[in-house]
Formats: sequence, structure tokens, C-alpha cells
Amino acid sequence: MLEMPFHLPPAGACTRLGDGLWWFRLPLPYVLDHIDLYLLEGEGERVLVDTGHADDVSQRLLAQVLGERLDRILVTHFHPDHVGNAGHLAARYGSTLAMPRLEWAMARMLAFEPDEAWRAALAAYDRLLGVEAELGRRRLALGNVFARTVTPPPGSFQELRDGMVVRLAGLPFRVMLMGGHAPAHALFYQRERRLLIAGDQILPEISPLVGVWADEPEGDPLADYLAALERLAGLPEDVLVLPGHGRPFRGLRARVAAIRAHHQERLARTLELCRDWASVFEVALALFDRPLDETTVGFALAEALAHLNYLHRRGELVRESGADGAWHFRRR
Repeated sequence: MLEMPFHLPPAGACTRLGDGLWWFRLPLPYVLDHIDLYLLEGEGERVLVDTGHADDVSQRLLAQVLGERLDRILVTHFHPDHVGNAGHLAARYGSTLAMPRLEWAMARMLAFEPDEAWRAALAAYDRLLGVEAELGRRRLALGNVFARTVTPPPGSFQELRDGMVVRLAGLPFRVMLMGGHAPAHALFYQRERRLLIAGDQILPEISPLVGVWADEPEGDPLADYLAALERLAGLPEDVLVLPGHGRPFRGLRARVAAIRAHHQERLARTLELCRDWASVFEVALALFDRPLDETTVGFALAEALAHLNYLHRRGELVRESGADGAWHFRRR
């Protein structure tokens, strides 16, 4: 059972979580309709963790909350709802940006990738996954969606490395880099006050997306994510987790156990769906038994492939390429 001791902050306002620590929420134009951000104040410094999706509404609300001063920006990972306003805020306030090098590089690369290169990579990926032709055409027509949802991150930054200690508004936080949801997702742990700023690595009510994308179709992020859960389970049970989506909560080990069980169930279901040869697209449609459009199908494909790759790497599935160029998987 999770304990959620704080009420949602009103729109455009903050909820105080403790001395010098504030929580506020920005809207997102997705099914997941919000992101939760954290502001730290102390010893003459103001620090923001994550920045929201780059749009006029978010930028107006950020200005309302932040006022006229922001000294540092920390970004947990490169996804657009977290890094989206980093460039805008750095330019407006003269703030320094800190994030893991790989996450910064991914954000910079995708922010400047031309539509043609984006479409070429996506077409090859969709062909490999066996995506139905008309749906694939609609996906390609979207172009580089990432670039339209971010202000490009600054060309210089401060690198966050695993195990380093950073002082945020006077408090020492240990940086923990974990894979799975993103290649090098940063979390920030404050031992004395039992605080964990967790981004999307662990959420109170949904399982973070663990997906394989066009840049590395043979990747195995689920193995990285399960290893990350083991690290999280080693933190104190009374830690207050500050997630990127959802209310702050206590009960970290129970949440770790629930997410681990979710993935075991998903792996068992994936094996069942591969009693006969099946493409990634076919498995995704069965795993996510709801309507999928050109936007939402990408998440379903990425997560289905993550579970298929995990099972294939461990010898529980065989994989062959069909005449259409698509991968097909079957149980051994």
C-alpha cells in the first residue's frame, strides 16, 4: 500500500513538500496529461528539476511559478516532456543546465535531426516490425515530432555522472544513473531527508514505458530496467519518492515489487502470443487491446519489442526474417 501524503497543487501554483522544496504540475497534450516538476530553494540558489513540454501554456505557467530568477536546471532524461523547455529557460534566465551526457546528446541530436533522416530511420524500423502499410505512411507523415516539442538544449552543459554528489540549494544529493526508460536516466537521492527525485524511473500508478526504438532495434532495455529496480529496492523504505508523473509517495519497495510483477506478466503473455510465428506489430496489437493510432502505436511497438528482445536474448524465443523483411518470433 502506497502512502501519498500531499494533495495536488492548484494549477499554476506550488505545494510545499518541506523546507525549500516545492512541487508543481504542468499540462501535457497527451493521454498522460501532466508532468510533475520540483523547485528547490536555499542558500541563495533556486534549482528546477525537469522542464515540461515546450508550448505556450507550459512556458506561461513556468514564468508564473519561477518569477524572475532561476539559477540551475537539472533534467532527468531526454524525453521531450522533461527536457522540452530547457533551452527556453536557459536563455531566459541565464541558467546552467545539468544532465547526463548521453541524455543531453540524445536531446541535441533529435532536436536538430531533419525530417528526412527521421523518416528514413522510422521507415526501416517499421519495416522490421511488420507495421501495416497505411499506418506506417501516417507515422512517416508526422516527421520529427521530437523537434516540434522541445526548445533545443544549450550547446554546453554540466555532466551528471553516476555516484557523484551535487549540492542543490544547499542540500547534497547523490546522483544515480539508471537505464531502461531512458539510456542514462538521472535520479537524485538525499539521504538525511529521505528524498528521491525519481523522474520517470518509478511512478506510483503506472509502469514507465520501457521500449526499443528505431535507433537501436536490437537493444535490451528491459534487462537494464529490471536491474535498476534492484538498485531502487535497496533504498530505505521510508524514502519520499518525487515522481515525474503522479503524486509523491512512500512505499518504494512495494512499488518496485508491483512493477516487477507487471513485467513478468507481460513476458508470460508475450511468450503465449508467440506459440506460432508473430511479428512485432502483431504482438503489440494483442498486448495493447485498445485502439492505436499513428501516435500511440509507437509506444506499443516499442514496448512489445523490448519484451520480445528480452526473451530472445535469453533463448526463450527464436527470431527469423520473413520475405517482407520483418522479424518474426516464435517460442522454442
